[in-house]
Amino acid sequence: MAGIDTVRGIAFQQAQALRDVVDLVVVDSDAETVLIEGADDVVDYEVRDGRGRRLAVRQAKTRQEPGTWGAAELARILCAWGEMDDADKAEFAFVTDASLNRSGRELRDLIQEMRERPDETALRQAAATIGPKGVQLPSLEVLRRVQILTRMGTTEHVLAQAEMRILTLLGRGRIATLDDAVNATNALFRRLFIIGGDTDLKRRTISRADVLTALGIEEASLQGGLAWSAETAVAYRAAMSDTGRQVRGFLPLDLVSVASTPTVLRLLHPQSRRSDVAEPSHVILGQARAVLVGAAGQGKTITLTHLGEVAAARGLLPVIVPAAGHVAGALPRRIRHAVEVQLGQSLTAGAVDALLSAPTLVLLIDGVSEVDSETRDALGGDLQRFAAQRSVQMIATGRDLSLTITVMTGPETPAAYQLTTLNRDARRRLARTHGYGDEVVSLIEHRLGDTVDNPMLFVMALSVSAGGVPDSRADVYGLFLRGLAARAGLGDDDIHIAAMGAAWAQLIGRGLRAADHYTWLSSLSAELDALRGLPVWRGHECSPADALSHAQAVGLLTRLDPDSGLAPLHDSFADYLAARAIARGQVALPAVLDPGYDETVLFTVDMAGLSDDLTYRLAAENPLLACRVARLPQASGLAEPSGVGRLVDALIGDSVLPLFGTSKGLSLYRHNRFTGVALAGEGRDLVDGTTFEVLSRDHPSMLVPKDTGNLQLAIALWAKAVRRAHRPHVRVFQPAPPADPDAATELLPKYLRAVEAELKRLVTSTLPAPVRQRVSAILGPQGMVAYVDDPEPGAFGGLDLPVRYRRDVTCVVTRADRESVDDSSMTAGSTLATLMRRHPTDQAAHELGQALAMLTDHTWPMS
Repeated sequence: MAGIDTVRGIAFQQAQALRDVVDLVVVDSDAETVLIEGADDVVDYEVRDGRGRRLAVRQAKTRQEPGTWGAAELARILCAWGEMDDADKAEFAFVTDASLNRSGRELRDLIQEMRERPDETALRQAAATIGPKGVQLPSLEVLRRVQILTRMGTTEHVLAQAEMRILTLLGRGRIATLDDAVNATNALFRRLFIIGGDTDLKRRTISRADVLTALGIEEASLQGGLAWSAETAVAYRAAMSDTGRQVRGFLPLDLVSVASTPTVLRLLHPQSRRSDVAEPSHVILGQARAVLVGAAGQGKTITLTHLGEVAAARGLLPVIVPAAGHVAGALPRRIRHAVEVQLGQSLTAGAVDALLSAPTLVLLIDGVSEVDSETRDALGGDLQRFAAQRSVQMIATGRDLSLTITVMTGPETPAAYQLTTLNRDARRRLARTHGYGDEVVSLIEHRLGDTVDNPMLFVMALSVSAGGVPDSRADVYGLFLRGLAARAGLGDDDIHIAAMGAAWAQLIGRGLRAADHYTWLSSLSAELDALRGLPVWRGHECSPADALSHAQAVGLLTRLDPDSGLAPLHDSFADYLAARAIARGQVALPAVLDPGYDETVLFTVDMAGLSDDLTYRLAAENPLLACRVARLPQASGLAEPSGVGRLVDALIGDSVLPLFGTSKGLSLYRHNRFTGVALAGEGRDLVDGTTFEVLSRDHPSMLVPKDTGNLQLAIALWAKAVRRAHRPHVRVFQPAPPADPDAATELLPKYLRAVEAELKRLVTSTLPAPVRQRVSAILGPQGMVAYVDDPEPGAFGGLDLPVRYRRDVTCVVTRADRESVDDSSMTAGSTLATLMRRHPTDQAAHELGQALAMLTDHTWPMS
């Protein structure tokens, strides 16, 4: 094993060196040489300028076990680096494919804090609290130039990323293919291996010229480029406007303000503005930081494109960056690439610096919740560092609010919006822009029901309607895929596509929909071997490369940018094909049904129905998704008391709901017009009408439609119990807030803390473990930094107090006429009567109910 570990370590180190050579040497004109395996043990490779001064130093280590890098071990490495003479002048990074344990994460966070807010005293105090005995760290000046980069991917993944960057560089001088980039990468990889193994230290150096020769890149193709100027900015804005106008038949959907914390429904906007009223999509551009959520196919990506057009017209510099494929430290490079693509020319290094520091820069991040947690963490870290260095506007999109909002780190909660659905009039307007009449629209509405509210699905249904209107969402995707394949002259249901679906089923289970070339080939190889064991595909010959080429030819896979890897045409196609593979028994559902698998599960139920096993797993592992599934026709049926009881137990989990008490009894009555259920008795049985009438007088009960299935009834009972647990045990009354500013500054923090404490109690006690974390993630901070102004006329002839504030983890409320808070940092305004109109107990229950509604796509039973 030691031999294998050694090979893995060397390969990982050389792959990281290659990627850094491309980024630091080829792109950075100040870098002149790279030294592999320097004389100092702490240096695996370093980049030097023409005078021999260190610019960047790396130590790269690989480990298979997760969470094994601790603060003590990392601190020893950093102290060894700190002993170098030039440690306070060069950048140092510790790079690993593994993750950190708790103390390691504390050390990394401390280093990041010192980079943003240097304080020698705070550094030493914090270092003494890390781990059981504290850690010794180098000087503050050294530490501020240090980075700890974890979970950087396997050797193949690192090489795949390098290939994409090299492909971009090759394309500056000639038309290049992926094979050209692979060959260039292999040539440089071989060169680094040979140099790194030389016993003579002087010969373990490779120059910039040698690197360019190995890659087949001419120096002239890297020079020049556009300088950033007013004319360049105008050209870029014009290009962004053209991109937005090229979207045929686009109908901008309105937005509704939603709760990142439900309090934001009231607090992020002035009192006069209702947060539940639909507003034009460009209203989001008025927020410094915001998230935009919507279901698969709702139009998030195309809305970002539209927002880019609107922002450009307003004189801003919008840059769209996909979340897929992001790695730590890549944000500036990806911004540069996005701008260069629009301009059709490369930028100078000075132009990039000017762009990144422009006050009008707007970052539009697409698909945050659809990537794996490691990618999301890397993106969030980059955005945090970027925002700490400059003021920049950010808007992120995703399907899941609780996941999307995680990249918007900081004390202040971002504004949150949701795309509205496509209403009846909008569907007809959209159909007319595509040349279809109202008759076709009416037929599609009849066949597909509520799913036609989804813009992408509706347009796809229009496009396939000539051959007959499909009966389900899955049928729409199947027919559309057939059309894509026919256009390419290829099959839509052969072993190539079957392998893609099986591979996506596995990748989505790991949080991936986009992957690099090597990951795709590896995954397809495994799935093809499995498929050939099935009778339907026995004897069908297909290589992983054939399947990958087939998917690209059909248009199922595209490359968004050099970092994103190969991504699906739209994420929902990955979900559909994965679900088709599951429905056909080619692959199994993942071990855990986490939120990233939601759309795949919905497609699976659409195609294969709702099995008892899947129903129970949803209730136990993903109750929020269970609420969405319960609204599907496949969830209807004839409720059985034992089945309902088992699902209720799973939904309750480890929470405490007084409605169910200590008894697990459940009595079910079936009438020819309804089904009745009473939480009474010791068993779970069917009862007659007379018995049910008696039980329902003294025990909690409800009536539901007669075709209500097990899951639907279990969800209704669970939601009723949760709502009952959120009610105050005694009647509460919220007195009118004072009109005295001094009294308000004392009362408002107490009120906010009371709401926070009640929310924490309700989340902890009344929600099961799979729900708690997601709800807590979107509730956000309950405090605020605010000041109270002088009284003004309020409702009913009384007085009210204006409050200017921003959301924060702390509660700091002061008077406006005292030395207090900088007014420019306040993001919203309201009045004390608005902020405190409910009793803390009622307010906490209200916010929690809205959070559950948001997380279930408004399928949470509200009554």
